[in-house]
Amino acid sequence: MSLPGDKRRIQTAVLGSAASEEPLILPLEAIELDAFRRQHAADTFWCGLLLGGCGDQLTTKLYTDRVCHFAHFPDPTGLHVCERRARDVSSADHLYVKSAATAWLLDHDHQGAVHLREPLGSVVDIAFEHQDRGLRLHLDAAVAPVWDDDLIEPVLGTTVPVDVDTLVRRRYVHRVRLDSAGTSRRVRIGTQAPARDTEWFSLDECHMSPDGFRTPAVEEILAAAKRTAWTPFQPMYTRQPTAAQYLEGALKSGSMTIVRSECRTVEAGGPYEGAEARAVAGLLEQARLWLEQQEQLRTDLFGRLAQALSDGEAEAVKSLLTQVNFKAARERTAEQHEIAARAAAFLKDVKRRAAQTAREARLQPTYHTRPRPVRAEPIRNDRARAAHARMSRILSDLGRTADQLPDRELRYQVFTLAKEADAAGAHVTPGQRKAVDRWLARAERQQPVPGNTPAESSASSRSRGGADRQIPSPRRLPPAALTDLAAGMRGALKKAARERSATSWSKLSRVLDSTLLHPDDQIQVLLRVEDGTAADEPLLSSLLAVTDTNRPALYRELASRLGRQVPAPASEAHAHWQTEVLRLQQQFRYR
Repeated sequence: MSLPGDKRRIQTAVLGSAASEEPLILPLEAIELDAFRRQHAADTFWCGLLLGGCGDQLTTKLYTDRVCHFAHFPDPTGLHVCERRARDVSSADHLYVKSAATAWLLDHDHQGAVHLREPLGSVVDIAFEHQDRGLRLHLDAAVAPVWDDDLIEPVLGTTVPVDVDTLVRRRYVHRVRLDSAGTSRRVRIGTQAPARDTEWFSLDECHMSPDGFRTPAVEEILAAAKRTAWTPFQPMYTRQPTAAQYLEGALKSGSMTIVRSECRTVEAGGPYEGAEARAVAGLLEQARLWLEQQEQLRTDLFGRLAQALSDGEAEAVKSLLTQVNFKAARERTAEQHEIAARAAAFLKDVKRRAAQTAREARLQPTYHTRPRPVRAEPIRNDRARAAHARMSRILSDLGRTADQLPDRELRYQVFTLAKEADAAGAHVTPGQRKAVDRWLARAERQQPVPGNTPAESSASSRSRGGADRQIPSPRRLPPAALTDLAAGMRGALKKAARERSATSWSKLSRVLDSTLLHPDDQIQVLLRVEDGTAADEPLLSSLLAVTDTNRPALYRELASRLGRQVPAPASEAHAHWQTEVLRLQQQFRYR
């Protein structure tokens, strides 16, 4: 629910988890929302923490008589309050700016970082590793820009005022705005200067020079200032520069835009006579020849970029795209725009695949004496999202029907909930994690009804058969059942670690409603529990080893298979597991 009296609709969310930095906008029209839902069928939407939200999952609301919007899932208790203030389409602009700025740093081969500053949503900083000067983007007027700080160059949102004296003294100021583009927002950089309209450019058309942030308009303003600037040695009665001098200055600027502009101005002027006419004619011819050479260089540059794209050479594409954005940012043909866009998308995909490879490498176990068991394939992000969606549905169902469920069914639902929560990983919000822990605690208090489980029925029949009969060994479980059981155990062990307590097999069996395990299955389950535990992290099974003093060999074998060392003397082994439990509890203290 929203704040009392707050009727504003939520138009923005983040994708995948509460801590996500990937924003999106919900379409306002019903027909567009249908396509949006199909496109994001496997995704989840969140009231993001970086949006000032509560961190809970959102759903989409479709209407034909009013605008569509995001909404929180109904809270059965009626106690949930979301204190998020900003809800309109601009409420995620700081995340769009951060994403665009990060991509811009990569595309232009700048080493740096982008930071969100307080108050959240108002200020974004761009810092450069090899430059003292950085950029501060003021998206609103909450923080006043500082004009006399040599280390920070302000970039103002469209609602941030600037006084005339500052504008005249600085010659120009930078502006930033965001335009809606489907379910996203596009960053535009503007140059505001006295006596001229604000000109807007894409971020890719801008660059950072040793003297500060530059847009194509800034380059023109500075070049024009050089042409007309007074020097200390110029007498005050110096004449107005001639047409030939304007053309010379334009050619020295190295800007095709300035040269074309001056050529048009000079050609429209005149008539020129005598020596001036000859000088103007010669310089015009020189300017046209220079423009043709520059056009050929641009064509060659884009051709080399297209060839590098075709060959899939990432380093060449990165270098050439940097040159293209610096030397040919404006007046591109449609084909050149398409080549540059493909190059930017190619580099973004290269970066994504490199990050994915790095993540997979971190998930690979470190081998010591024996290889650790690993999953057949890593859990992909979409599988984690799907698990999170299932977990959310189970939480909702338990909130409505738990009191009507038989004990056995309740324990089964909680076991499934813990398994899905573990598979969802980082997608689980802190609030959901607490809810899962509460259901696990409730399931622990539920005692199994005698005769409900196969193990209990078997034990009852054995007791009736007399003590002289040999108790048969439990049957081996199929691998899929072991994997499911391990997932539930992993969730229960993590809960115990967060609560800074140990646990036991008997407690786990009550939560998971598990049958007696064959001795060989016990080690297989524990190995599956530790699948994903990093080599430098304590084992979750430490919580069992420290209380289960009757089976030290089980945990010694587990440690051996995982390449861990456990002291041989029983007292030292117990002290080792106690230390591991303390490390584990500290590790999960804030998880």
